[in-house]
Amino acid sequence: MRTFQRSLIAILVLSALLATNGCSTNQQPKSATPIQVTFQPQPASPVKAGQPVTLSVFVKQDEKAVTDASDVKFEIWKEHREESQMLDATKGSSGEYYVKHVFSDAGTYHVMYHVTARDQHSMKDMKIDVVK
Repeated sequence: MRTFQRSLIAILVLSALLATNGCSTNQQPKSATPIQVTFQPQPASPVKAGQPVTLSVFVKQDEKAVTDASDVKFEIWKEHREESQMLDATKGSSGEYYVKHVFSDAGTYHVMYHVTARDQHSMKDMKIDVVK
């Protein structure tokens, strides 16, 4: 019975040590350098109504791709309208985060990216012209 208790205690202590060390090794070192975000729609404006477009942002910090952003979203609304649509981005490679979207009507749209990474937030409003 004593051997079982010692083994159980040893397993619990090892588990606690691994859990503590495992969490700390996954964190990125904090940098005072702001994140840089580059927005790229594909195809570039003007976009055709009813055709898919890929809205992408590329996120960097200290000239290196940020692959661990905690939240990336695209907010879309038609000019002169108050209601907007918020879309969660998909993580790509090399710091890319994207969403595929179809603009149903022609007009001018605003697309604002919201990027949260490494305790920083960046957002910017861009206009996209959609034609018939």
